[in-house]
Amino acid sequence: MLLLALSGCATTRAKSLLKAPPPRYTAATNQEIGRVLRYDPAAATALVEIMPLANVPNELAGRELVARHPDTLAPTARLIASPHRQNRVFGAYVVQGTPALGDEVVLPPPAPPVGPTQPVAPAAKGK
Repeated sequence: MLLLALSGCATTRAKSLLKAPPPRYTAATNQEIGRVLRYDPAAATALVEIMPLANVPNELAGRELVARHPDTLAPTARLIASPHRQNRVFGAYVVQGTPALGDEVVLPPPAPPVGPTQPVAPAAKGK
């Protein structure tokens, strides 16, 4: 009799575990792709070395990148990848800020999609 009562509790617990939602795993918000090798402030350009195992998109040219300090992860500059690429090194235009040698270069997360907007009714003019 006792054996039946204990087995009933075990099956109830197993059923409740099966109903639990699976855990959600999310990717990192910024994907590190390389490091700043050189920065030319006069030309507002930088050379970036791609990390050996980085998952870099084939079409990197024109993509917005962020340079950040490797210890604090504070952004130091905004970059735009240029079409100039040779092996694991590519050029980038510095749009804002000042990257330092050794700064991490990351692909920022994609912007959230913008939903359809509702038309705004014109304001009524008072007479």
